Amino acid sequence: YNMLNNLFYYFTKNIKIFPIQKNIDICCQNGIIKKGDIVQIEYNKSKIERALLQFTKATGINAVFLKSDFSPLATADGNTKTVPNNYCESIQSTEKGKCRCHDSDRMLLTKCAKTRNPETHICHAGLVDVAVPIIYNEEIIGYILLGQMKEDKPFVGIKPYLEDLPLGLKTMEKQYEELALFDPERIS
Repeated sequence: YNMLNNLFYYFTKNIKIFPIQKNIDICCQNGIIKKGDIVQIEYNKSKIERALLQFTKATGINAVFLKSDFSPLATADGNTKTVPNNYCESIQSTEKGKCRCHDSDRMLLTKCAKTRNPETHICHAGLVDVAVPIIYNEEIIGYILLGQMKEDKPFVGIKPYLEDLPLGLKTMEKQYEELALFDPERIS
């Protein structure tokens, strides 16, 4: 049973793409001119949010739908809050932690945009994040960002990621233990 494929299938049913101009010269990111279409994308945000919520409930994994510019379009909780767990919320309550989260996500998404393939990394707080591109007509039109999952390792291995943040490590350990365990089989 492939949860991620089902999520993508559901998204394709709730994203409408309308050509505005067809077969015109378009300058790509690498500076090469190619023929392509200019399109308008309409998202059924409420249905995408419902799908994200069902995925999150079924897997325990945070899921966010991002536009091609990396801005959040939909989250499982129905707004653009991308931090549904106490561990990440505590980290982002500090300015330094919030900046690190933003930089970590941007680095992962930039790599995903460059390779045009799903990418996985360990974030600055020791958690697993996965970015998956949504591609239409050879162009990335969005991303699914999955994450905030712990690896099967004790908190003692995570402490170094947090020691310079003004957070209570006992509380952080408790919050870490509550996180979903990363299992590639659940999202592959």
